[in-house]
Amino acid sequence: MTATLAERAMAPGGFRWLPGMRETYSGYRVLYVDECGPCFVRPGPSPDRRWLNNVTTWLTGPPTPPTPDLNDPLTVLALLLLVRDAWRSDVYIEARPVLRRGPVRWFVRGGAVGPNSQLNGRNGFASEVEALVVALECAP
Repeated sequence: MTATLAERAMAPGGFRWLPGMRETYSGYRVLYVDECGPCFVRPGPSPDRRWLNNVTTWLTGPPTPPTPDLNDPLTVLALLLLVRDAWRSDVYIEARPVLRRGPVRWFVRGGAVGPNSQLNGRNGFASEVEALVVALECAP
């Protein structure tokens, strides 16, 4: 997905880093989150444990602010968790064609969203991630 969509995902107050999420710049994943923020780690085995200190140092001054990798399935799943937490209900994302043989569009459904909600617009969204980002932006 585009960096703009990732930045939009981070903009609302409902976003927070969760363990397992991957960031875009380096592909590092969040190991844990504490009062100082997320601690990113390299994927794969490491020959020793000293690299964790390097990752923590990197986190204090990355070349760009970390943004979530919205192409990563685990990050998208975490985004769904954030949407459900923000809406405080069982919200889900539904894919269905707009017309009988039309392209598949994505809609936010369930819970407090309601079947006739203006959140989805007339034709829904082009991707699942876009639907999740808009649901997070519009959360009560």
